[in-house]
Amino acid sequence: MLNRSKLSPPMYLQIADKYAKDIEKKVYVCGDIIPSENQISKEYEVSRTTARLALIELENMGYVDRKRGKGTQVIKGKLDEQLKEITSFTDEMKQNGVEMITSFCDIKMILPTQSIGGLLGSDSDGNIFKMERIRMAQNKPVVYSITYLNIEGLSMDIKDYEDSLYRYLKTEMNIIITKAEDQLEAVLADQILAKYLAVKTGSPIFMRKRKGYSQYNMLVEYSVSYYPGERYQYSVVL
Repeated sequence: MLNRSKLSPPMYLQIADKYAKDIEKKVYVCGDIIPSENQISKEYEVSRTTARLALIELENMGYVDRKRGKGTQVIKGKLDEQLKEITSFTDEMKQNGVEMITSFCDIKMILPTQSIGGLLGSDSDGNIFKMERIRMAQNKPVVYSITYLNIEGLSMDIKDYEDSLYRYLKTEMNIIITKAEDQLEAVLADQILAKYLAVKTGSPIFMRKRKGYSQYNMLVEYSVSYYPGERYQYSVVL
């Protein structure tokens, strides 16, 4: 059943998510033809345009191939890569035997700047959630992060964010960050970063900007994280 409340994701995303789950569960397998725009429109009582957007979304996610005259066919492709849940920094460290603690956490609702509000889809009168944290390992700061979330109903209790943010979003809000876009840059520590990360002013800092997308392919997170270059290494396996 689709959720038609004003706070729910757009109908086309819900329909796309429904068929994506059906493909994962092997209700439809590689080579199968899934329902047409007209069939989806009738089954879910939505417009043909909404049905078409749902199929386009499925194609963009790598589940199907749409060809005129042949219908929408389930394909193999990037499923494993795109559906793999993004691992939080906390869980990454735990996998390497390093326990993280939160030494500082500040949360508030703010009126976002035009750039951040536009990025997260918040209108000029809408507040968004802002969280600043310093995470430590082996008694030394390893990351200072500023996170913006456009999600209603988030807890304002800092205790809920002492561990993994992504785990909290999944277990308490039923929001899973399934895709992320990271922008990496080397910067120098100013006085504030030097203080938060316990390094000297001018020290090399690794900055990561992240856009996090939910299972509905909606951008819900924008974060900027700073890591001391002397204590942090980022590896990519290609």
